[in-house]
Amino acid sequence: MPPKEEKRIIHPLSYAHYSLGVIYDEEGDYKRAIKQYERALRYEPDSSTILTALGKDYLRLGKFKEAKELFRQSLWTDPLPFQTHFLLGTLYVEKGEIEKARECYERAIYLEPDYTEAHFILGNLYARKGDFERAIDSYEEVKRLEPDYTSAYLNLALLYSGKGEFDKAIYSYKKVLKLNPEYLPANLSLGFLYELKDETEKAKEEYAQVLTKDPKNISARNRLAQIYSNQNKLKEAISQYEKILEINPREISVAKRLALIYYYQGEVDKAIEGFQKVLEWKPEDVRAHYYLGVLFEQKKDYQRARDQFKKVINLKKDFLEAHLHLGYIYGETGKERKAVRIFKKTTKMRPENAQLWFFLGLAYQGIENYEKAIISFQKSLSL
Repeated sequence: MPPKEEKRIIHPLSYAHYSLGVIYDEEGDYKRAIKQYERALRYEPDSSTILTALGKDYLRLGKFKEAKELFRQSLWTDPLPFQTHFLLGTLYVEKGEIEKARECYERAIYLEPDYTEAHFILGNLYARKGDFERAIDSYEEVKRLEPDYTSAYLNLALLYSGKGEFDKAIYSYKKVLKLNPEYLPANLSLGFLYELKDETEKAKEEYAQVLTKDPKNISARNRLAQIYSNQNKLKEAISQYEKILEINPREISVAKRLALIYYYQGEVDKAIEGFQKVLEWKPEDVRAHYYLGVLFEQKKDYQRARDQFKKVINLKKDFLEAHLHLGYIYGETGKERKAVRIFKKTTKMRPENAQLWFFLGLAYQGIENYEKAIISFQKSLSL
């Protein structure tokens, strides 16, 4: 059913004030526009055109109560103008009354089936409710009406990604990039989808495209570094992480990953430097303290290693590995009785762990308490 044409403004003074209001609207001076529309209404109080224009400006100014009343008056005067239903729907969205908004947009579409914006916002409302199939149908209709409507392709890409329909999502993101080649989030999303499909070379191409346009894009460098790490191309991964830290030295998670790579490669000094940087920004990072302790222990810097393990235990009392390393250090530095106390704690923490009882036996042996050493070894063998 085609929309009925809105009532024409007939009175000359009403038309003059209405025209002034339109000019003020175009200039963004909504308060002065409102005054002109209100003057126009004095001559034609039942004009749905003027009532809708006035309600639209109140909506722009966040005066929802006044806008709602004006839209209702407009629809009472003439129930068919689809734009008024659309604007009333917009008002309900602003107020969080989503179901009422949906009804208004559906009414607007009933009156004007080719109303693209109404289809698009209706799709947003369906998506917000979790009705993804109807949301997809709405966005597909937007595509049919306006094949170059970028936001519809973007929302479809997100919905298809969420449903695991990666090929459809990839098609939609590619369409977004065709319409807007500078929209880098689409490249990033494409890269991630290719990763999910195990098409890592295509993923790397997308991230490389991002970096061609934006060399300081941390997200693209992060994903590339992760891919290189998974491929055991650690030199390339390190290069990306180092560039990220040049861009933003406070990327703590990146500093930590870089330090871990150095740790597992056996580059002790670089790993120590990396974890120390992490702790500059995040002093209570338990794992950073732990790895530092292990690294200092490897260098036989037992004092600094012990300090790190104590910090770990203060932050996380049940961190078993820190207790074990601390006990070992006490044993190595001639503090066997402290080693015994530490290993006794560990057996209370994990009484079914045979290895802990064995370590406790060794500690008792170190202080020549052979009776308790035997008991501990027997306990270890029984588990």
